[in-house]
Amino acid sequence: MRRLLGMAMVMAISMAGCTGSDGEPVGFRALADDDVSDAHVAGLFVVRTQPEWEQRWQGLMAMRGQPSAPPAVDWTTEMVIFYVLGTRPSGGYSVRIDEISKRDGRLTVRVEESRPGGSCSAADVLTNPFHAVATPASDASVEVDLDADTHRCK
Repeated sequence: MRRLLGMAMVMAISMAGCTGSDGEPVGFRALADDDVSDAHVAGLFVVRTQPEWEQRWQGLMAMRGQPSAPPAVDWTTEMVIFYVLGTRPSGGYSVRIDEISKRDGRLTVRVEESRPGGSCSAADVLTNPFHAVATPASDASVEVDLDADTHRCK
């Protein structure tokens, strides 16, 4: 009986971690991604207006001197979602928005973080990875499902 209860608990915990693919897939297109940005605070950001996008883009690109104009977005039909990994101690880190799904009036953004393993050689420089996408405009609340993976090097 204890064994059955233990297995049921493991299954329930495993299923609780499943999000993204349970909902209806939402399309998106990549706007920008880089290992270097001026964004030091990790998090998911939702942008629904051009002025806010310009401000956020300037913040992302501030360390580049005179930043270029932000990638174009059709604000009548689109919004921007971007994820910033925050400051990391070396190269070898990256972040990617992998999937967006809608369920029960909420958008879930699945984000993949990749980290260098202990045997990896990486540049000894601070990095601030981010990934920005355009997706259909929505007033839905947005949540993140972050999945971190450490890659192995030989």
